[in-house]
Amino acid sequence: PEDATAPGRAAKALVAAGGDLRKARDFALRSLELAPDSLETRLLLTRIYIGAGMDASASKELEEAAKLDPGHEMVKNLRKQLGE
Repeated sequence: PEDATAPGRAAKALVAAGGDLRKARDFALRSLELAPDSLETRLLLTRIYIGAGMDASASKELEEAAKLDPGHEMVKNLRKQLGE
């Protein structure tokens, strides 16, 4: 219950399988509760929000990811995808 890896992997698996994005979001948020400085999970959550058409939430989450590593290639790519 206190391991951030398990819910992160569940979220990633749901996204990869084209599963329920709401459940994926819930798993990713749980993972962030346990490990708030996880760049990988923040980027995953950004992609979940984009997939759900929640661009404002995606931008907010991407900004948090950029604080952790502004030069990360995925941060740059997601910014382009969001038109930022």
